[in-house]
Amino acid sequence: MITMNRKTRAAHRFRGTSAGVVAAVMMFGLADLIARAFTPSAAPLLTLGQAIIPLAPPAAIKPVIALFGDNDKLVLVVSTGLGALVLAGLIGALAVSRRRLATTLLVVAGLVPVIVIVLRPEAGAIDVIPTLIGIAAGVAVFLLLLRFGVPATHAEAADGVEQTVIDRAESDRTVSALKILPEEQSTPIVMAFYQGLTHAQISEDLKVPLGTIKSRIRDGMKKLRDELEASR
Repeated sequence: MITMNRKTRAAHRFRGTSAGVVAAVMMFGLADLIARAFTPSAAPLLTLGQAIIPLAPPAAIKPVIALFGDNDKLVLVVSTGLGALVLAGLIGALAVSRRRLATTLLVVAGLVPVIVIVLRPEAGAIDVIPTLIGIAAGVAVFLLLLRFGVPATHAEAADGVEQTVIDRAESDRTVSALKILPEEQSTPIVMAFYQGLTHAQISEDLKVPLGTIKSRIRDGMKKLRDELEASR
C-alpha cells in the first residue's frame, strides 16, 4: 500500500514539475518573442540577466566573457532561462499539495522581470506589456495542465462537513470516533485526512471505484460528526 502511495505521489509530482516547466517556457518564450518584435530591450530573460550580472563577482564574469566572447549575451539569456525552468519545476512540484500557493508563486516569479524593467530609467509603460502577456499565458497553461494531469488536493475539494472534521482531526475524540467505523469507511478517511491523499489517489490505491470511495468517506464523515457532537 505504501509503495503504491509513493508511486502515485511521484507520478503526480512529475506531472506538476512538468506543468511548471512548460508554463515557464510559455511565459518567458512568448514574452521574449513579443518583446523582440516590438521592444527588444524589454525581453524579460535578457533584462533579468542584465540585472543579475552586477550582483555576480567579477572573478566569475570575466572567464565567461573570455570564453564566449560576442556570444556572452546568448549565454546570459540561456543561463537565466535554465534558472527560471528549475524554479518553475519546483513550483510545479509544490502544486501537487499546495496548488493555490504554487500558482501565486508562479505569478510572483513572472513579475520579477516586470519590476526590473520598470526600475530602468529608460523604461516606458509599453515595455512591461510583453512580460505581462507572457505571465497570463503561462499561468493559464499551468492551471490547464494541472487540471488534467494532477488531481485537485482534498482541501480544495472538501465540503463543509469534511472540513469541520479536518479541523479537529488531531483531537483524541476524533481518533476514538474513528474506531467505531467499519474498516471500509475508516481506511479511506485516514488516507484522506492523515496521509493527505485525494479521493482519486485513494480509489487507485484501494482498487475501488471513485464513486464508492466518495460515498464511503461521506457516510463515514457523517457518523464521525454525529459521534463528535454526541461526545461534547
